[in-house]
Order: sequence, then C-alpha cells, then structure tokens
Amino acid sequence: MKHRSVFLLFFSLVFAVESNAATASGGACGDNRVKFEVTTEKAEPVPPSPDAGKALIIFVQMDEGSRQFAADPTTLFGVDGRWVGANQGNSYFALPVAPGEHHVCADWGKRAEVATVTAEPGKVYYYLAKTVTDGEDVAQGGRVRHRVVGQSLELVALSEDEGKYRVKVSERSLATQRR
Repeated sequence: MKHRSVFLLFFSLVFAVESNAATASGGACGDNRVKFEVTTEKAEPVPPSPDAGKALIIFVQMDEGSRQFAADPTTLFGVDGRWVGANQGNSYFALPVAPGEHHVCADWGKRAEVATVTAEPGKVYYYLAKTVTDGEDVAQGGRVRHRVVGQSLELVALSEDEGKYRVKVSERSLATQRR
C-alpha cells in the first residue's frame, strides 16, 4: 500500500508538470490543427508605425543551414493562444497589439519557443525566430552528401537596430490561414 501511494504521488507530480508545460506553451501558441499558406514579396524595408494607442510586434524568421529542405521551413507565430501568422524562409510580418502583457510563440515542426512581452503604446517590438539545421558533409561512394545532425528553433527579442536590419534584408510574409 505504501509503494502504491508513492507511485500515485509521483505520477500526479509528473502529470502536473506536463500539464503546466502544455498550459505554458498553449497560452501563447494556437490550435495545432491550424495551417497557413505562405507567400513572400519584396517590400519597403521600413516597417509600418503602430496605430494610435497600439504597439507593433514584428515577427522575423531567419533560416540557417536549411539546405536539405526542398522549400524553406514555415514557422507559425502565436499571440495569447491563437496563431496570428506565419513566415517562410527569410521573411517577416507585423502585428498591431493592444498595450499590456502578451505571450508570444514561434512553432516550427513541433519545436516551439515562447516569450512574454509587455507592450507599450507607440512602441515596436522585434522577435526573431531562427531555424538552425546542423549538419556535416560526408563522403560516400566518391560523392559528398550533406547529413543532418540536428535541428532547432530559437525565439529571440531583438534590439530596434537589429530588428530594422532584419526587416530590411527580408521579404514580407503574406500568410493565409486554412483548416
């Protein structure tokens, strides 16, 4: 009986930790059934200013070493529990938000990163989702082949200067939600 109580206590703690982790990312990310069609276009390098009484969050994506993909990876971005857009390749989009605390999320193929931003009216916030694929070139049968070793996603708050630069060297993302 004593062992059973210890087991039940341990199981309850593990379940609570998993539930808290799901709640934490679920509070920022959106429904995993939502998909986006993404296109990109050349755009003016200066992002728009926030509307009166609003803040602006600009989500930028940068891919490093993703040459094993036929197409650029797509990253979904969420705010306060719902998906608000997606980027593909080196691209960005801007989202006006009300002042206050917001939970942001970047998700790339079951790899999610979250952050919290306290938005102030008139301010612009830049977040970079950086997809990184580590690999190595392997000689095989007289040919060199690239082998993927690992993949990761990082979500990083950028300074204004870094954010403006990333927007300048990226295309604007146009994402349409589909179910």
